Amino acid sequence: MRARFEPGTLLGHYRIEALLGAGGMGQVYRARDERLHRDVAIKILPVDDNDRASKRLLREARAAAGLSHPAICTIHEVGESDGCAYISMELVDGRPLSEVIKSDTLSVEQLLRLSRQLVEGLAHAHERGVVHGDLKPANAIVAADGRLKLVDFGLARQVAPEAATMTEASFAKAGIVAGTLAYMAPEQLRGSAADTRSDVWALGAMLSEMTAKRPDLPDALRGVVARCLEQDRDRRYANAGNVLSAFDSATRSGRSWTGNRPRSLRLGLIALTAVAVAVVLAVTMVERLRQRVTPPAGGLPAVMKLAVLPFENLTGDTAQEYFSDGLTEEMIAQIGKLQPDRLGVIARTSAMQYKKTAKRMDDIGRELGVEYVLEGSARREGNHVRITAQLIRVRDETQLWADSIDRDLAGIMAVQNDVAAAVAHALALTLLPGTQERLKTAPRINPEAYEAYLRGREHMYRLNPADLDEALHFFEAALQKEPSYALAYAGIAEVWGARQQLSFAPPREALPKATAAANRAVSLDDGLAEVHSRLAGINTFSNWDWIAGEREFKRAIDLNPNDADARRTYSHYLYIMKRPDEAILQSTRALELDPLNPLVRSFHGTGLLFQRRPDEAIEQYQIVLRAIPNHALALNGLANALHQKGSFDEALATERIIRRTAGATDLSAALERGFAAGGYRRALREEADAFATRARTTNVAPIGVAGLYLKAGEVDASIEWLKKSFDAHDPNIPYLGVHPNYDLVRRDPRFQDLIRQLKLPN
Repeated sequence: MRARFEPGTLLGHYRIEALLGAGGMGQVYRARDERLHRDVAIKILPVDDNDRASKRLLREARAAAGLSHPAICTIHEVGESDGCAYISMELVDGRPLSEVIKSDTLSVEQLLRLSRQLVEGLAHAHERGVVHGDLKPANAIVAADGRLKLVDFGLARQVAPEAATMTEASFAKAGIVAGTLAYMAPEQLRGSAADTRSDVWALGAMLSEMTAKRPDLPDALRGVVARCLEQDRDRRYANAGNVLSAFDSATRSGRSWTGNRPRSLRLGLIALTAVAVAVVLAVTMVERLRQRVTPPAGGLPAVMKLAVLPFENLTGDTAQEYFSDGLTEEMIAQIGKLQPDRLGVIARTSAMQYKKTAKRMDDIGRELGVEYVLEGSARREGNHVRITAQLIRVRDETQLWADSIDRDLAGIMAVQNDVAAAVAHALALTLLPGTQERLKTAPRINPEAYEAYLRGREHMYRLNPADLDEALHFFEAALQKEPSYALAYAGIAEVWGARQQLSFAPPREALPKATAAANRAVSLDDGLAEVHSRLAGINTFSNWDWIAGEREFKRAIDLNPNDADARRTYSHYLYIMKRPDEAILQSTRALELDPLNPLVRSFHGTGLLFQRRPDEAIEQYQIVLRAIPNHALALNGLANALHQKGSFDEALATERIIRRTAGATDLSAALERGFAAGGYRRALREEADAFATRARTTNVAPIGVAGLYLKAGEVDASIEWLKKSFDAHDPNIPYLGVHPNYDLVRRDPRFQDLIRQLKLPN
């Protein structure tokens, strides 16, 4: 590496001001960007005598430059000048995390906030294929405002097997960027290259160092840390995204550490200045660190995750699929209520992706992030049912429990309870007395009513007008057989809610019917989470009763903490209430429970859009569209996100797909006519005019027309349609306060008046 730069030296268009630090990984200077007139940090890379290392470092730095997240130090430029390779990055004024956690007395809230920022930043990198490789407290800076920033992404990877016997000084001399021994995973010390699981190890070590002395932190964090520090990397979390989900689950419990707590983890056990470190010694010491943060025997285990795979229909009659699918859904609900703080259950939408799958069990486990799988089959002959089920541990495909149960159809609830109880026993769950009693006392049901209800659910999921009509028919048929069937009323409420949300029926028709059915269901059975979730949606998006809405959301989640749909909708309620930190927790948990659900992921993307993070929102929408190319919600979200970015050509292309997919030839024609006459904004104005013409003869959501006019820059027309939306009780109008589409009119007195009438946070 060349000698240090003196203050005033020009490096490209950067004027060096002062040396901030130096080490084996390079020199870091404070500098002034003369072109953009901003202060930056410049890292000079130690690559002057190793061309291959130079190319690798620059390649990895350019990959890291694509990261954009509040918890990651932004890389502005990767370049070379006068034979000197450098990285220009955000200048973060603050202190290393290592200093903060050593010298400051941090509150629980501060510790959890810093920990989550750390995990969230690394998760963002892993989602984009970037491995840090040298994660440690010194590479996390805590700014004056309390925000944490990760630095040195993509700059530290172990590159050769012989590196395991070298000191840090030797690495630097050889031009190889090394990890820091105290935070290197066992496989790195043996010579393997770093991957996301190696980062997870280092993350676990950092989390332990931050939390090991604190008995006032949530109990379940121990399990998260312990799994991060598994010596076998295949048993760790696969990436930081999985750690983030587990972290959020652990911190929700709110319980403090009790009993035998892990001792303080002092990670200075390995002398970084040692002349030589043998592999066996390093691995032994790392294993001792792992043992010191692993919960002792009898401690609280980590949260487990389980998937109920679609039960196989053994009748040979495809017309009976609704029965085995319905049984799958019921088993998901039953097992999800057992002990939610210990057992997370993957939701129906993601589980049903594996119907008739030929995938291996370990592949399913990895894709869903689960440790256990329940699979089974159903054979029905008349009113007689035979259910076979088995619980399997994914990592070694060990069968933990299996049984076959025969019942008449009226006793199907008892079958479900028996299976749930067996799962609880096999997984050593601790059931509350109320849960134990519920599993012992299953009501008998009218077989014809149950069959009609299952057929209604089958049609409900298809969400088109004809199938919603069929669903309503079957739910009403179930009530003819069993007038006090609460689930059938819940189904009716869901049908009318879907009709309103999809603009198949106006709110003035759908809302009273959805409300009446939901209230009747609650009066019959107050313990149905799905009914409280429906009432939460009605109170929030139709009645604009924010207090009642949150009360019902909390009740639904309390009844079934594994309800991904309740959580993803509650996340939007929280965004509307201007509580984004709480919202992202709910949205992330919903994704963990239902990772393959396009609706859950689209909601998550829209939440990111509410936070003015369009690039991240676009990534979520694109994940959905790769699986379902014409998914309506993802396409609409993508069009909005591209508009917010100013990527108008791409936004217009997306708008064209939306109209073509819907078969809306009149809207497509208006779009093209407007584009030919005046470009993007004129195209949207013509499309909005065509929608307004439609509204004279058919049901059209006014807020959709308002949004098009607004993106076209037509403020007055947009305000007019927003007022119509308000008068029609459009279920999307509560988003006025948070959606970036409305930023253009946010200060308009007419818009402010709508916000006041809605009693939204302003």
